[in-house]
Amino acid sequence: MAKLSRLKRKLKQTNVKPNSQWKIILFSSVRAMIMTMVVLLLLTFLITYSSLPEKTIPIVTVLTSLVFVLMASRRSAKRIGKQGWLNGGLTGLSYMLLMAVFGSIFVSVSPFALLIGYWPLLLTGILGGIWGV
Repeated sequence: MAKLSRLKRKLKQTNVKPNSQWKIILFSSVRAMIMTMVVLLLLTFLITYSSLPEKTIPIVTVLTSLVFVLMASRRSAKRIGKQGWLNGGLTGLSYMLLMAVFGSIFVSVSPFALLIGYWPLLLTGILGGIWGV
């Protein structure tokens, strides 16, 4: 009986309209971006009020971004239920674009230069999408 209910849920998930696919992907990316900002804000407090060296900032930033893109792409691919590599990759790509836009606002660097450094986010998104389906 449990297998039947799981199968019904799986069939229900795969009938996602293309319009709502984009909503799921963008919502997952924005959610990952907000969670990344919260963790980085906590990191700034930790560095300010402890003896943690500032050398750890780039490492923690990259790892935090990769973890949250992996989680977001897994979640979006699981909710959509098909083509996990594509939907996960689109989640990673939308996160990359959001990071490039916000990064170019706060740092005087071209958004295209920022995009070159963010390609691991796309690959992580594809892996998370494969994992999610």
